[in-house]
Amino acid sequence: MGTVRQPNTGSLSVYCMNRIPAPQKILVRAPNWIGDQILAYPCFHYLRAGYSTAQITVVCQPWVASVQFRHLVDEVYVLPQPKRASLWGQVQALEAGARALRAYGPWDLGICLPNSFSSAWLLARAGVQWRRGYVTDGRGFLLHDKLAWEPHSAQHRAEAYVHVL
Repeated sequence: MGTVRQPNTGSLSVYCMNRIPAPQKILVRAPNWIGDQILAYPCFHYLRAGYSTAQITVVCQPWVASVQFRHLVDEVYVLPQPKRASLWGQVQALEAGARALRAYGPWDLGICLPNSFSSAWLLARAGVQWRRGYVTDGRGFLLHDKLAWEPHSAQHRAEAYVHVL
């Protein structure tokens, strides 16, 4: 039987917490797919347990909005969809979402659950003060707290989401 590691629910990494004493506004970029969102439940549970008074806003695609853990987050922001099915249309939609989130900020902490470049870009363009996530997809320069991603490890995806905390 495998070893179960309990996350640090009292605070984020020491490296992160030396720079952010107690985040009051946390922005979480949620996974894009329903199955991945379900696997992210422990991450949201421990995030809320560790930061019970923080305002936690989750950012997601429309097709996963209905499965957000609304008892663990304060708000759900659904990303705008591209008006055109082109790369430029996707960039415009991403920037529109970032602009709206920036106006709603400032954000103390951003947690990037998807490993995509665009999810880290969104947090950076939204003006999140401290961004945390896995260094994949060439997005390391967009993150402050860079976590090593090991694609062939035996770590379950649910555990990988909790590890971001």
